[in-house]
Parts: sequence; C-alpha cells; structure tokens
Amino acid sequence: MKIREIVKKALADQGKTQKWLCDETCIPASHLSEFINGTRSFKLEKLEKIAMALGKKWNLVDNSTKKPKPQKISLIEIKGEKGTLKLRQTLFWDVDNKKLNNEQNSRLIIERVFTRGTVDEFKKVMQYYGVAEIKRSIVKIGFLDDKTLNFASHIFKIDKTKFLCYKKKQSTAIHWH
Repeated sequence: MKIREIVKKALADQGKTQKWLCDETCIPASHLSEFINGTRSFKLEKLEKIAMALGKKWNLVDNSTKKPKPQKISLIEIKGEKGTLKLRQTLFWDVDNKKLNNEQNSRLIIERVFTRGTVDEFKKVMQYYGVAEIKRSIVKIGFLDDKTLNFASHIFKIDKTKFLCYKKKQSTAIHWH
C-alpha cells in the first residue's frame, strides 16, 4: 500500500478531513490534495508531519533494500625466483598478466604499486623486493607523479634530483605565452 493510500485510509478511519490535516500540518490544501490524488510527491519532512498529525508511526525509510555485495577483487599471481606476489589485476590493466615476472618486470611492478597501489600492496612489495632493490629501481622509473615522487624521496631518504623522472621533468621545456 502506498503512503497516499495509507493517509487517505487513516483520515477516513479517524473521521478527519483533508482540511483538518492541512490545518494541523500547515501544508497548503492544494498540495495535500495533489499528494493524495497522486500528482505530487512529498519529502520525508512533510510525510513525518502528516504521520504525527494522524498519530501514526510509519517506517518511511525502506530498509528492505539489500546492501550491495562487496565486489570480488581479481588478483593476479606474479611469479619469480623469490616466490609469488599477489596483486590486484587492475594495476596491470594494460599488460599481459601471464608474461609478468617479478624479476624481469620489477620496475613496472614497483611503479604501479607506488602510484596506484594500496597500503597492503605497498607492504607486500616492500617485503618481496626489500628496501635496497626498491631504491635501485625507483630512481630509474621514467615517470612518477609529484605525490609519489615526494613520498618515495622522503621514505627512502633519496634526494629528488637523483630520480630519473625528476630529471626528465626539469629538462622538459615549458612554453610561456
């Protein structure tokens, strides 16, 4: 049963008129009439006023809708000599996952995890490669956004000028108008 039908029935059951309900709720008569006839809708606040005036307790919020199921995250296993790294497939959307290798593609893996990875993925990569290997690789990466560059520079205590991406950015001519 729709709320407008419930209001109509409650008014009839209590022997009340629409005019009485308008006076109690301060809702204009034309608006209430349009609501009951189905040509106007009311926001929650007005519906609560109507419910209070009629002495009704209505559950106006639909709790029957189910919460969406969490999306299943696709993981890929990247194999190498030291073992297997499990990372989100979305990090490597543009690469053939079957050809990824932990040792041969270490720079790509480190770059993707540092720029787009989660904290857990960052920890996994740190544990897998170790600080020394990551330091060697990260300074050779051709592009890092400013936040990632600052983060890597700070966390590994490496001057920004040592990073290839920093040098490339400095050598790029900026046109002025």
